[in-house]
Amino acid sequence: MNQSHPYASIALGTLLMLGAFAQAQEETTAEPLELTRLREQFQTRVDQEMIPWREKYKKELQKLEDRFIQERRLKEALVVKAEREANGGLSSRPADGGGSTIADLPKTPADLQKYLKDTVWMVYSADDKKHENLIAVYHFYDSDDVIIISTKTEKMKWACKSSKDILIPYPSGDISFGFDVANSTATAEHMGKKFTATFVGRPNKSK
Repeated sequence: MNQSHPYASIALGTLLMLGAFAQAQEETTAEPLELTRLREQFQTRVDQEMIPWREKYKKELQKLEDRFIQERRLKEALVVKAEREANGGLSSRPADGGGSTIADLPKTPADLQKYLKDTVWMVYSADDKKHENLIAVYHFYDSDDVIIISTKTEKMKWACKSSKDILIPYPSGDISFGFDVANSTATAEHMGKKFTATFVGRPNKSK
């Protein structure tokens, strides 16, 4: 009878440990400070290594923008300019609007409004799978205005309807957009026609 006590104690201890482990798995553990510091150290080093490549990319973007201007391909030049001014892309960090985690995704109309502010999107016909014919460029200039560049430049109002959808009142009929922030894409509809949109970047505003 006395010999059963050690086994009972071990069994009880094992059950308590398993219970504590299961509870720990269910609880959300804060990220260890050491992990945060290690990530930041390596991220800083990677960013430093990217500097010469990013600068070279910017120079090539400038050449492409100049060529488009000379060829009077002004819409394409604007797109390249937006890419160049958004720090030239090629970041080792996830780009704005892409690679978002679930926690980063807009959860309210206000979140979507904040995300869209000062973003640029290229719009194509839904049938244009290869994105060969640019229809318009939408620059959500601020929380109220969107600049639409197509056959002419217009400035319209826009408003969020949900955490994914916005509406732009337009003279020929409202334009609706549905955004997939995680993939940096959107779908749009106007007068029964469907479109797709791709995130370009966040151009710097002139002071």
